[in-house]
Amino acid sequence: MNSRAHAAAVLAFAVLAACAAPPPTPAPVPPTVTRLPPTATRPATASPEPTPTATARPQIGTPAWFEDALIYEIFPRSFADSNGDGIGDLPGITARLDYISSLGANTIWLTPHYPSNTYHGYAVSDYVAVNPEFGTLDDFRALLAAARQRKMRVLVDFVANHTSTEHPFFKDAFNNPQSKHAKWFRFNDAGNATYSGFAGLRDLPEWNHDNPEVVTYLLDAAIFWLDLGVDGLRCDYAKGIDFPFWHALRERVKARHPDAVLLAEVFDGNPNVIAPYLANGFDAAFDFPYFFAASGGGELERRRHCQWRRQPAFDSRADPAAQLAVSRRCATCSLCFKSRHESHRL
Repeated sequence: MNSRAHAAAVLAFAVLAACAAPPPTPAPVPPTVTRLPPTATRPATASPEPTPTATARPQIGTPAWFEDALIYEIFPRSFADSNGDGIGDLPGITARLDYISSLGANTIWLTPHYPSNTYHGYAVSDYVAVNPEFGTLDDFRALLAAARQRKMRVLVDFVANHTSTEHPFFKDAFNNPQSKHAKWFRFNDAGNATYSGFAGLRDLPEWNHDNPEVVTYLLDAAIFWLDLGVDGLRCDYAKGIDFPFWHALRERVKARHPDAVLLAEVFDGNPNVIAPYLANGFDAAFDFPYFFAASGGGELERRRHCQWRRQPAFDSRADPAAQLAVSRRCATCSLCFKSRHESHRL
């Protein structure tokens, strides 16, 4: 497999910009003005100048290392094949860290590396294991160690909104209302025969985040990878989960790994929709308004995205290889980018 032919990436240059408070509004000019001689002193104004007020923007303690992060996104399945079986793997990524570093990137983001029954990997069947097609947990540890030697950081995808129909808990609960996991998913009938799935897709059943056991299970999975040495989580489809879950994630993560980054994917062209996530658990969020503008208009990109969503997940038009982009961090604590794994190339 020609690794360069499949290797593309997202380089996301993140620069935090502070928002200054708005300047005070000047006092209104009276309708009648008495002109003073050049040497005269203007009488003092009776009413004081208005007091500047602070902006409502949340104060976010984003880890300092992320301010200078240049992120290279990797789709493991098609990035680099180390053993000639036609499937990209973790040793292949490890062997190409020097190449990635030569591009100027100091951080890699892995799309789901977990066991999955889907090509794209966003249907996770085991949250604390490596897809055997990509390698082993020892291979993952070796990748982390090699990245550390090069002063590189590693982010992984955290898929908390939905899981796979092959997840053992779902298999146990499906068509089985007596299962101890019956309340772990959003079943729509008394017999647990129908359920809610991400984007209406049958192979992506949604977790029931109102169940504290589900929350604990998912947070434990996040901590597992951070304890292993991962530097942060790219939280998939953050918009699909209510804020209390993200509050709980931040509390658990920051208590144990204060330098870990929590990056939200909130697919929306309205910054007013994205901004609240920065006050509710996240260090940064993808700047989709910037992307829509850079791609020639938000409505066009939205239509393209909707067309893609109506087709089977991750069809051949959405190039699975990572996308190359030069980005910056915006004043809204958003991660700006020009393209990504599920977007059309610019």
